Parts: sequence; C-alpha cells; structure tokens
Amino acid sequence: MSRPYEVLEHTADVGVRARGRTLEETFVNMAAGLMSLVVPDPESIRATEERRIEARAPDLEGLLVAWLSEFVYLIDAERFLVATIEDVFVASCEPEAGPGSKRGRPASRGPASWTAGAVVRGENIDVARHQLDTEIKGVSYHMVKVERERASETDSAGGAGWVAQAIFDI
Repeated sequence: MSRPYEVLEHTADVGVRARGRTLEETFVNMAAGLMSLVVPDPESIRATEERRIEARAPDLEGLLVAWLSEFVYLIDAERFLVATIEDVFVASCEPEAGPGSKRGRPASRGPASWTAGAVVRGENIDVARHQLDTEIKGVSYHMVKVERERASETDSAGGAGWVAQAIFDI
C-alpha cells in the first residue's frame, strides 16, 4: 500500500505533500508525513495516551501551518509522538460580531477564519524503542499550499480531492 504523502526535498529543509478526498483526510495525511520524518517507523508508536489539538487561522494555508505546528509542539515540548488521529474536523467559521453590535447583529464583520481539531493518541518518546530521525524546528509559510484538485488530477477512484504541502525548518 502506498503512503498518502510524499517527502519533498528542499535545499536546506524538508517538506511533505499529501492528498486526500476531504480537507480532514488531507490534514491527517500531512500530519502522518510530518511524523514519518521524525520517526521513520511509525508502527513503533503505541496509542496509550490521548491529547486534543486545535488550530485556528484566517485562511487554509495558515490553518495548515497552525495544525502542523501543534504536532511539532507535541513532539518538541511534550516529547509526545502521535500514533493515530481521530475525530478530525476542518471548518470555516463565521466572523464574530464587531464592537457596537446590537441584539446579536454584527456592526462590522471581521474576516472569516478556519479552525481544525482532532483527538490524537500516542505516547511519550522512549529512546529505547523509538528511532528518532529528523528534528523539526518549525513549520514554514514558504511554499505552503492547500488547494482543491480538479477531477482530472485525481485517480479513477472518483471526484476531486485536496492537495497540501508544507516545508519544515530542520
């Protein structure tokens, strides 16, 4: 079975490109690609603990950077490796009412925003069992992309899907 992502070579960094039938599947595949850079054998990660992640941004590209940054935080700050990602949502949010709104009607509307979240399961890094490879320092906006593919660009399984990519600072 082929991986749902591909690793992108970059001059000084590394990136991932992933596809999915939905935004949720695409975001999960991007996170799987990131985790594969950190732990080349993701089967070595046990799903023994649970965390909830949430990200928010004014656009889809920013949301992807924020989403992936949550995984970098889990790895770097909490020393937590992700084995599974469940209950994923990616949604556009209505802007909140601005100052001066009356009876719930916004006086001025801010820009729409996007939010994503999930429940992730995994475990703390165990250097005896986890072979760590690439240290990801951050997620770059350089070459970040989230786009809907045209139907002709997808496989014969049907319909248009999504493609995303991001570059990671290493």
